[in-house]
Amino acid sequence: MNYLQYFRLRAEPFGHAPAQEAYYASAAHTRVVDRLLWAVEGMRGLAVVSGHVGYGKTSIARRLMSLLAPKDY
Repeated sequence: MNYLQYFRLRAEPFGHAPAQEAYYASAAHTRVVDRLLWAVEGMRGLAVVSGHVGYGKTSIARRLMSLLAPKDY
């Protein structure tokens, strides 16, 4: 049994780019996204996210882009 079957996943979550469907909104990630939204919506000049490899910086950036994307109503 592979991990897809074991965890009952429908798609591969570990590719070259993080899958947004597998995004886990931890408390720390939620705080970072909230602060980035505050910076963007307030038109602040600069916002920096730093961390070690694997901490979720790309996932946070993709989450932010999805939140800022135009909505189809």
